[in-house]
Amino acid sequence: MKNVSSKFLERWKEGAKAMQIPEEFYSGLLVRRIEDKSGKIDYPLAVVYNPGRIKRPSQGQGTVDCHMCRMADEAETEPIKNLAPEMTKKGVIVTPNGFPPSEGAVLLISRPEVPMYTSKDLGYLGHNGEFLGELIDFTSKQGLNLYHQTVGAGATIARHEHFHGTTMYKFQEKVGAIGFDSTELKKVSEGVSVMPQFPLAHLVFTDNDPAKIVYFLKRMQATLPSPMTDGSIPHTMSQGNQGILITPTRIDVGRSMGSERAPGYFFVPSREEFDSVNYEGAMQFMSDRFFSKDIGLEKIL
Repeated sequence: MKNVSSKFLERWKEGAKAMQIPEEFYSGLLVRRIEDKSGKIDYPLAVVYNPGRIKRPSQGQGTVDCHMCRMADEAETEPIKNLAPEMTKKGVIVTPNGFPPSEGAVLLISRPEVPMYTSKDLGYLGHNGEFLGELIDFTSKQGLNLYHQTVGAGATIARHEHFHGTTMYKFQEKVGAIGFDSTELKKVSEGVSVMPQFPLAHLVFTDNDPAKIVYFLKRMQATLPSPMTDGSIPHTMSQGNQGILITPTRIDVGRSMGSERAPGYFFVPSREEFDSVNYEGAMQFMSDRFFSKDIGLEKIL
């Protein structure tokens, strides 16, 4: 299992304190493990109740025009909130997530503001994934996981590109290995695998070949049907212990889903749902939104 850098986590705690993030937003969260009782799917999930997450503002809510801009501005004027000055030089502000899903969670915010990348416009990632590689390298060195969700796959602020760096794997200390970090991989080509136990369309890439990820996103754009008015293919990108998981959605899910669902983390908005959600319901939620693995994404590489 990864372990977030102690030096980075100390800086994060100082930044979080300066941002007045309540400790209960990230400490002592409720988490439980759910599994397929039929034994057909060996892909356990973690259900998480984090009261702080449901207090996140919607884009345009209140007097703030763009919360990403606000947070980037604060990090540039208050160095304690800027956790990686070396990334600032590359056009990315790394600052504590004001509503962290887990202790140590950060936002990697583009500076200046640019629209979120789509499968039709991958320019932000670099022609051959060079910049994506820099983001992966940064999170890997700090013990974070890189997460991203595009417009149509749960993105909340589409006008301002941002990635997430999280430590949700820490929940596994309470419930054991889950999801993407627990299941076996089957190699389908050099640097690309699938999870035989995961019933939804996906591919897993090694985290040292971002060019291959960008190439796949281009092929995915040219092959899959789009539910979006701009013709793009919504998808989530999730870094885990076994590489980078890409999962396209077959419908526009709006804001109804976080990128953490596919790798195995189900955040719920209430204690009642935390107590009641079961494996069948969780998998049905995803099946209603993601493509089935029967479409064979490996064939379009």
